[in-house]
Amino acid sequence: MSKIVQEELDIGRVRLGLRRTPGRGAPVVMLHGLMDSAISWDAFARSISRPTIAFDLPGFGQSTLAGDDLDEWQGIFASALGELGIDRYFLLGHSLGGALASSMASARPDETRGLLLICLLYTSPSPRDRTRSRMPSSA
Repeated sequence: MSKIVQEELDIGRVRLGLRRTPGRGAPVVMLHGLMDSAISWDAFARSISRPTIAFDLPGFGQSTLAGDDLDEWQGIFASALGELGIDRYFLLGHSLGGALASSMASARPDETRGLLLICLLYTSPSPRDRTRSRMPSSA
């Protein structure tokens, strides 16, 4: 059973909580759903041989709040992966984390080795601003 290590990472004005496990190969980056945290991925992280990184989304778990825009969050997590020295990864997202994973994969297809979405939370652009992906106001 892999040991899970809790860490924090400062990306600009945002502090991200994350949980990591060791392994071989490209890591699986896991993004949790609404009203959850990175800890929800622990059982899955322990069950696979690849390294894993489960992030707390901004405003959840150990992470500080950072806006409500998926494009902004996508940039924060891209910076976080860069800080961790990770340039190729698999993305696994549930609900709100699935919307973020989809946004990340679309913005960085060369870095994304695979994408798995579980019960994807669909977020349509606001009728006032169809150029930006915004999360629902309940987030």
